[in-house]
Amino acid sequence: MTPDDRLTDELRAQARAFQPAPPAGVRRRIFATLAEVETTPGAARESWAGWPAVLTGLTALVAIVVIVMAVRSRPTPNVITQRHAPERPHPMLPRTSLAVADPMSLAHRYLDRPLETEVEHVLAGLTQTRDTVTRILPAPVRRARPATQPPAVGA
Repeated sequence: MTPDDRLTDELRAQARAFQPAPPAGVRRRIFATLAEVETTPGAARESWAGWPAVLTGLTALVAIVVIVMAVRSRPTPNVITQRHAPERPHPMLPRTSLAVADPMSLAHRYLDRPLETEVEHVLAGLTQTRDTVTRILPAPVRRARPATQPPAVGA
């Protein structure tokens, strides 16, 4: 047995021997006060009157603390970088089609069709221009045609 164990045993023995009794009137006064609180109905209501306000205030405080903690712990917004669309590769014909395609079909596909479309647009523009000019300028006096000739198309 070590000296610390002997000291601990002595302290425990002294603690068991020391059992002070409360003063004689304390027990009577405690029970008398409890009996008064239980017998008066107004006291119970008065003690509970402020609790809704206290609970509302505590709820609001907890909500504010939770919101502040959530906002502070929120990660910073990521910066979105502008990404350009990937460049499309140049259209290429498969190797097999080059071997099979003849130069005339290639010329017709890549030269004739775009040129024909462009010529159609130019002719449509010229027709609109002719109609505009003939409406703006004064018309010459038209002579009556002989009845033997059929009327011209569009007249």
